Amino acid sequence: MVGLPLSERDGKSIISCSAQAPFGHGERTVVDREVRDTWEIEPSNIKFLNPAWEPYVQNLAMTSVWQGLGVAPYSSLPKCELYKLLLYETGSQ
Repeated sequence: MVGLPLSERDGKSIISCSAQAPFGHGERTVVDREVRDTWEIEPSNIKFLNPAWEPYVQNLAMTSVWQGLGVAPYSSLPKCELYKLLLYETGSQ
């Protein structure tokens, strides 16, 4: 369990259950910490326990995301889906 804002201790905890994130495309996908020093966790390994999280994300999607995409409110409901959790080391990306 980690809190926000992210502490150094919680960052290390995330890294302990993460994999080094690759970059590139197709056969050129590689791991090179000098290019991208980033960690990733698959969404199946993540749970958000704060009951306020889901309403917060939905509200954000229904306000900022619609506006940013130029979609009229309520013309279609946005779908928010976690792809991966990425943790970037200091100075990476």
